[in-house]
Amino acid sequence: MKQMTTRTLHAPEIYADFWFNSQSQSLQALQGSVVLLVFWDFTSESSLRAVHIAEAFHRQYADMGLTVIGIHSPEFSFAKEPRRVEEAVHQLDLHFAVATDNTRAMWDAYRVQEMPTMFLIDRENLLYAVHTGDVGYEHLERSIQALLRDAGYRGTLPPLFGIVQKAADRPSVPIPAMQTGYLHGVLGNVEGYSPELPAHYTDPGVYVEGKFYAQGVWRAGKNSFEYCGEENGGYVAFSFSGSDVNAVMGSEQPNAVVRLRLDNASVPADKIGSNVMIDGSGKSFVELDEPKLVYLVRGNDLAKHTLRILPVMRGMTIYSISFDTPSAMHEPEHGEENFRNN
Repeated sequence: MKQMTTRTLHAPEIYADFWFNSQSQSLQALQGSVVLLVFWDFTSESSLRAVHIAEAFHRQYADMGLTVIGIHSPEFSFAKEPRRVEEAVHQLDLHFAVATDNTRAMWDAYRVQEMPTMFLIDRENLLYAVHTGDVGYEHLERSIQALLRDAGYRGTLPPLFGIVQKAADRPSVPIPAMQTGYLHGVLGNVEGYSPELPAHYTDPGVYVEGKFYAQGVWRAGKNSFEYCGEENGGYVAFSFSGSDVNAVMGSEQPNAVVRLRLDNASVPADKIGSNVMIDGSGKSFVELDEPKLVYLVRGNDLAKHTLRILPVMRGMTIYSISFDTPSAMHEPEHGEENFRNN
């Protein structure tokens, strides 16, 4: 977490397209209280973990003067739809205010560089601290309590780090995601991208980590890779080591079946992600409709693997493929179980 050495930089005002769980809010109206802004995206696994922590902060400290506001800054165009953001807020059981930043104007105003990012703002609307990523919240909680005291709260504060221990159920070490569109350049085939046009690709059979490889007819958009070939005629393949595998995917067809092959076999039961099912013949698959974050593989070993994503029908689109390497829980500072700032 980066803490400002001097509190002289005013936090930019909030300008949002839509609001959920609240009427529109402004920092000017909130002056005198402590504000935590959370920049997130429902297609990002690390963002989902971060808003889980933000919800815990909201429940713990709202009555003491903390206002948590989520700023949903979508990476993909489909995630700009208010209905989908509202569904995500409901499914995640978030109770703090959420504002949509569909043009990423707020993202630019705060100069956000990675997702998720949290900004802690003091009672005078000055930036106090910036926290990036989805681990290491101990310093952030300590700062929240210090600013609540500074803002005039005189009651008993809860033990530090209890939220982090309970809410951060599975911290991870993030690995850069593969964005599939032609703006990002991670397609490994020698044919390269044919922007916005269907093109036939041949799987070379040799994979470099950090690249994905296509077989069959696919169309590359700016931020997407869509299957346009015959039924059961194509796939996307890539290698990875010792990590969970998630993907943002969707389909034009409802309940579209996409099969998975891990090392040329169905994904075994002890490695399937939460969205993967096993049919009666033991084959692993997922069902898709609207684009969403899909959990494919649990990386419970350190070996190198190859995963193939095989659409049964055309119209299946892959937007990004992400990886998370499980890590040990972060221990509280100084090895103590709890601290108080009272």
